[in-house]
Amino acid sequence: MGAYYGKTGTVVWDASAGDETIDTVTNWSIAATCDVADAADMSQTYHVFYAGFKDWTAIVETNLPTTGLEVPITAGVDEALGEHTPAKLELWTDDVSTEVLYGSAICTDITVAVSFDAVVKATYTFQGTGTLAWSTTEPSYA
Repeated sequence: MGAYYGKTGTVVWDASAGDETIDTVTNWSIAATCDVADAADMSQTYHVFYAGFKDWTAIVETNLPTTGLEVPITAGVDEALGEHTPAKLELWTDDVSTEVLYGSAICTDITVAVSFDAVVKATYTFQGTGTLAWSTTEPSYA
């Protein structure tokens, strides 16, 4: 049985000008993975695996508001250096008061989709650049 109702889920993105709530979110998801190395040799019956690098990616789907993209295409990009600057990303299961997944991330992709029978959608992909944490209180970015 599910413990959370996602209807009031919230996404907060720090675009260096302060926290910005992405208002038109329809859903979000996170995929957290871990590389593994196979250390088995010919004398073994079963594979032996060792954990390697950890990784996470978040996808945020929205209805495109009339004001345009809520995360600008150049968010976190230093065009002079061609580098991305990570910012904090908070993915709340409720209305910024219950459970939150958070971490430092860069926006790596923005996709806008148009359909004849639906509102225009914008999908943002964020690549985590460090630890993905889970909290029941306001995140701390020490």
